Amino acid sequence: MKSVDEQFEQAQDYFYGIGRRKNYRKAFPLLLIAAIDGVRHSQNLVGFCLYYGIGTIRNRRKAVKWWTKASRKGHVIATCNLAMCYSEGEGVRKSMSRAAALYRKAANAGDDQAQCNLAVMYLEGDGVRRNATKAVELLGEAARKRDAKSQYNLGLCFRDGDGTNRDLKQARKWLTLAANQKHKRAAKELRKLQ
Repeated sequence: MKSVDEQFEQAQDYFYGIGRRKNYRKAFPLLLIAAIDGVRHSQNLVGFCLYYGIGTIRNRRKAVKWWTKASRKGHVIATCNLAMCYSEGEGVRKSMSRAAALYRKAANAGDDQAQCNLAVMYLEGDGVRRNATKAVELLGEAARKRDAKSQYNLGLCFRDGDGTNRDLKQARKWLTLAANQKHKRAAKELRKLQ
């Protein structure tokens, strides 16, 4: 009989298609064994499979359960996934304040998507008190990590002077970087600035 680690390794091979064809139906039961055994990455992947109905029947409430377990163990991606569930009311009652708290936890761990999503919440005052200065700070951190959505939003902040001084040179810089990564709205806004 294989150990949990060996089963998890095999599950990842099926899930990611490492050395074999991707097969989510074969991956899921192996991931579940490791998740039950407390492997946080496996808990995150089980949540992913359940959320999207990949390799198993879609069940967003169960996805939230597994992402919560992984998040409590410090799995940053699971924390972001859980925050998304709270922000959209998927599998849980919608709570923008809970989503913001989870995004903050992941942002503090350095996750660029969490930094961007939390920044947008600060810009819109959604689930948090509006704070455009804090939003620009978070967007800057994520934008420097090459997150296109953050670069786009940071470009708009510089264009509009929202949370920072209006600076069209900086706006062009960040919108160009985002557009170069195929961010369509950034390319559209950049054309307007030309």
